[in-house]
Amino acid sequence: MGRLVLLGLLAALALSARAATNCPPHLSDLTVCEGAAKKGQCPAGYMYQEKLLGCSLCSGCVAYKGFSATCLPASTTPEQSQYSIVMKSGLALVNYTDCGPGLNCTDGRCQLADSTTPCLQALHDYLTASPPKTYWYRPECLPDGTYAPVQCQDRTTSGVCFCVTSDGTRIFGRDLHTNRHLMTCACSRKFWEMTAADRKDITLHCEPNGNYEPLQCDKDVCFCVNSTTAELYGGTVSREQWTGLPCYDPKHFPGSYNRLCESMNRASRKVATLLVSHGIHESSNFSAKCDPDGSYYPTYCSAKDQSCKCRDRAGNNIGNYYVDSSHADANSMNCQCARDHNDYDAIAYSLRNVACDTNGNYKPEQCGQDQCYCVDSWGTPSSLPVTTNIDGVGALTRCCLKCLRKNTLDCSDKTKYEKYCTEGLPTWLQ
Repeated sequence: MGRLVLLGLLAALALSARAATNCPPHLSDLTVCEGAAKKGQCPAGYMYQEKLLGCSLCSGCVAYKGFSATCLPASTTPEQSQYSIVMKSGLALVNYTDCGPGLNCTDGRCQLADSTTPCLQALHDYLTASPPKTYWYRPECLPDGTYAPVQCQDRTTSGVCFCVTSDGTRIFGRDLHTNRHLMTCACSRKFWEMTAADRKDITLHCEPNGNYEPLQCDKDVCFCVNSTTAELYGGTVSREQWTGLPCYDPKHFPGSYNRLCESMNRASRKVATLLVSHGIHESSNFSAKCDPDGSYYPTYCSAKDQSCKCRDRAGNNIGNYYVDSSHADANSMNCQCARDHNDYDAIAYSLRNVACDTNGNYKPEQCGQDQCYCVDSWGTPSSLPVTTNIDGVGALTRCCLKCLRKNTLDCSDKTKYEKYCTEGLPTWLQ
């Protein structure tokens, strides 16, 4: 099929993507679409879309205008200018002139629709916040309106990039902003999807930045992955043949593929299954939760002594962090601070002065040098700072912080500090 036929086909697809439900008769005999995309092939800024014409002929990479981009209402836009097509690396990229999912063209700009997406709403809030939320990061949204896998703080030299789910929840995987171009978070996303699907036997191995490690095994199949592009290569083999893969490195795998936590997890599931077969319900004593890199999960709760503690990647206890397993606080224990203070990577080192709580989490309120501010569960600032040495007010400005624990201060007289609450009063005081 020649390029003109291809562009004509994809032009028809682009033009009729939303309205048509059947393939045009003159295209019904075309079974090959040169330049059409497969899932995972679309470059940044484009999303994969199946059955562009309501049929199974072609799938492609499409892009729409993003939030705040200039636009013209569809009713005033000539039909022939509603799209454009460019060829890049053998792919036909379809660019629409109308606004993307979750957006409407209003007053010449792509603005939030009544039913928008969480990412687009967050981007709108970021751009319109007053006063500016300097501690927020600017969300990066995919063309379909969901969160991009990699998000970054805006400080290009000292900031951190991290992995998130499609709804913006932060998950395993982080790196310095200077290494952003190397991050895909593909492994971290896949691990999260499997966990959400209640998979108990996950053995994918993610790098610290959320990318795939070069050699992967899932169930009975092993394969090689390009860590930067997340593309498979070298074919697939059974677990028994995994050392024959081109990405196998005996220095990285001195023994079996499974790491200690994964081996313990597999053994514990076998024990639990055996107990259930004898009428004994599975106990939390027989569980070994692992992180996406195959190491031990930061928190560990024991039914034997009814305690939850923090542990390092090798499974050793960290410090004296402790929560009674029957207490409600056990559900929110993540030991992120304990882990960061125990590790030696660049990001962990940058958080060495952010204080830990008694349960190993980051202490929600951080104070130092006559200022206090809130941090999230990863130790990242989540509020503007307040000054605590104002004459006649002193530490009462802490009442402005949403993270201040109740009964820490007497915040009943709002007239003393309210004017210093640049972000307004926290909801628990309103």
